[in-house]
Amino acid sequence: GAGARRALLRHERSYCSTVLRALDHSAIARRLSACPAGLVAQVAAGGGALTLALALRGALEVAECATLVPAVLAPIVSETTPLAFKQYERATLARTFRMLWRLVTLAWLYSPLFLGVPLALTLGRLFPSIDDALWAYALRAVHAAGPAYIKLAQWASSRNDLFPVKFCRTFEQLHDNCFPHAWHLTERILVKEIGAGWQQTLHLQPEVIGSGCIAQVYRGRVRSPSTGKDVDVAVKVIHPSVEALVVVDIDIMRTLAQALSLFPALKWLSLPDVVEDFALQMFWQLDLRQEALNLQRLHRNFKDDDAIVIPAPILELSSRDLLVETFQPGVPISSFILSDRCDAVARKELSRLGMNSMAKMIFIDNFVHCDLHPGNILVSEDRGKLRMIFLDAGIVKELRPDTH
Repeated sequence: GAGARRALLRHERSYCSTVLRALDHSAIARRLSACPAGLVAQVAAGGGALTLALALRGALEVAECATLVPAVLAPIVSETTPLAFKQYERATLARTFRMLWRLVTLAWLYSPLFLGVPLALTLGRLFPSIDDALWAYALRAVHAAGPAYIKLAQWASSRNDLFPVKFCRTFEQLHDNCFPHAWHLTERILVKEIGAGWQQTLHLQPEVIGSGCIAQVYRGRVRSPSTGKDVDVAVKVIHPSVEALVVVDIDIMRTLAQALSLFPALKWLSLPDVVEDFALQMFWQLDLRQEALNLQRLHRNFKDDDAIVIPAPILELSSRDLLVETFQPGVPISSFILSDRCDAVARKELSRLGMNSMAKMIFIDNFVHCDLHPGNILVSEDRGKLRMIFLDAGIVKELRPDTH
């Protein structure tokens, strides 16, 4: 167990960024008495129990050993409790100062909204331009605030049952239209992940075809190491410095949630648990190798379904900051349903495909894509038949066997 202990205790990050999925590693899964849930690491002690190695900084290190690893960590790390990352979080003076500076920056960024909202409420009907300018600034402010706040706005904009139409239409632009980073920063990541001669392996178009809060996407062409054939690919490159922003913003959210939970009227909301669950989803998206494994499993689950398309990852070229997957052409579903091609029959067919695919993921596969906002669903037509393409599998969910 010494090698496993070294893997477990290697603090390359101050938090756990990924948990090795036992079901994708059958050699380990066969030796566990119970299959763990998709985002749960069980580090157990007891007669004959083996361990599931927790990989820090996304390094997929497996502890497959016949002897016990001492219980140096908590026995269960659950995605639904604040224990999920607490043991990897160490409060330091430097992090406290970064959090305070970040609070000052956010207060400065959002101060025009605090001043402008009362003005818009009183004069908005007389001067509609004030209202429009305020919404435009709110969009830019969320853009500038960083990935954690963009992700929250993406979720909120898809809930038109909870939020006003104007709010949803404004922030739905964040689904696939976030600020991209410069090309020279992408080149730096390509050199780091593939090597100085990356152009010999990957032919990449410098135009960004999509940009999210965590990464941006290019179109390219590559010779597949497994088949030897040239294939069109989508290349996802993580935004530089995104990890540091996520960490400090999660710190702020944790502090705020703990403070609010002191009020008896708000305790029932379990805000600290909500923040921990959100933190888990954000941290998992910072390692693109995990998304590659998620895509691989979803692609396998839907390989016999011609109507649902999942891009296939090219694992040999993917890494922590880089994901290479097959390119799937299509139209964003939000654009397709507004086009002339989307009549009543097409709408009914899209509804059927969406419901059937979700039911399959939940009830049959027990592996659910949990980030299917309109920016991650494309529609294509193949010989008159509609197909749905699911992208960006950074957030997935797998229920415990007893729950499922």
